[in-house]
Amino acid sequence: METRKQIAAEKKRCNSHNCAQAILHTYADIAGISEDEAMNIAGAFGGGMGNMEGTCGVS
Repeated sequence: METRKQIAAEKKRCNSHNCAQAILHTYADIAGISEDEAMNIAGAFGGGMGNMEGTCGVS
């Protein structure tokens, strides 16, 4: 069985999610939100701080 960490990494690796979406989508059930809500909430954080794609916007 894959760990949540591995699942999130695969979502990011295959470019189906940005970094923030990969994490929040994987842990949506723990956060008490739907997967759709997770994708919408985290969508804006994918570009990183200042939209420079360097430092993750989730940090």
